[in-house]
Amino acid sequence: MADIEALNGVAAADIEAFNGVAKADIQAVNGLTVPASGATLWTIVGADGAVATAAHSDLNDWTGVVSAGLSPHKDHLAVGYGKDGSGSPLWVSVSEDGTREIRYTSDPTAGVDAWTDVNPSNPGRMHAVLWGNNVWMAAGDDGNLWRSTNGTSWSEVDMSGVTNWATDVDVRHLASDGAGKWMCGNDQYIFVSTNDGAGWTELYDCADAPLSSASYEVRGITHTVASGTARWAVLVKKASPNETNVIHAPASDTSSWTKATYDGGVASGQDIVGIGTRHMVAGAGIVMMVGGDNVSRSADGGQDWIKYVSDGDELTRTDARGLGTDGNGTWVVVHDSGRVSISTNHGVAGSWAEQTGVQDGGSNTNLRFPTGGSNVENLDAVAANVLLPV
Repeated sequence: MADIEALNGVAAADIEAFNGVAKADIQAVNGLTVPASGATLWTIVGADGAVATAAHSDLNDWTGVVSAGLSPHKDHLAVGYGKDGSGSPLWVSVSEDGTREIRYTSDPTAGVDAWTDVNPSNPGRMHAVLWGNNVWMAAGDDGNLWRSTNGTSWSEVDMSGVTNWATDVDVRHLASDGAGKWMCGNDQYIFVSTNDGAGWTELYDCADAPLSSASYEVRGITHTVASGTARWAVLVKKASPNETNVIHAPASDTSSWTKATYDGGVASGQDIVGIGTRHMVAGAGIVMMVGGDNVSRSADGGQDWIKYVSDGDELTRTDARGLGTDGNGTWVVVHDSGRVSISTNHGVAGSWAEQTGVQDGGSNTNLRFPTGGSNVENLDAVAANVLLPV
């Protein structure tokens, strides 16, 4: 699908609504997608209940707080942006806490008391949260999935009858096409839902071609549109020997997967991305992964990759933990010790810079969180206030 450039002579950037539907809610018109208009607010979550926000207009000026009510403070592991049951903006964060794994707010800039806690039916650490097509999904330890249509009340998805679904394997990543189809990984399998996360079936086994190895585990999934084609890309890893790989398939045929190529060459594994990579994120046809100070980037939806490892091309800081995009050219990477890297040029080589904002009035350039002083926290995830997929 291509992007809409104009509608009845009105440029895409100036379109506010079509037949009474706000632009943010338009998925496509006659098969043409509406390009992302970018973000106005970004939110970071991290260790010890840390939350930070920044206006898109100044990503060097972050305000950090520590969420109230977490005692002891627990690590936030993921954050997502979407809508509540009334269609109003909502942010949801998930954490490792045993009694309040899901937290939500309509305004993360409102301070420590802005978040409301949810204790789901089957407590356990959660690793991923995502909104798509007016549905929220969250994933966590021991094969647990949760679903919500408003982001405030959640129910566990019954996976007991799903073939090859393991209840002793953590689910770490989710992806949505924004039109009712979701994918996630559990052990060596990719699973798919075609009814907005309510029911799931096995889609792919890493023991099948092209990977042909049951030793792989699925560790990341994305969906994006590149050069007019909607495409899914999946990151897999195995521990012995340490190896990573990426496979991809067009949305029109997810029964057949292809190994990604590296820098235009042959299908490759470890060269694409390091074994320590945690997240895989897509926007506007670009798929990106980070690990250490390396950036792995695909400009064609996950088919061909290049990895930036040279000084000046890669990230300026090591220990990258998570990343996010607004689908409009801006990418943000979060690191250990409160460090934040930013690219406003689609994440290309040499476009990354560390944020320079000073949280504590001194010379420090890392984010500070006022808990008994100017604490520095490890940062786990970041999201922008744009509706996925972008």
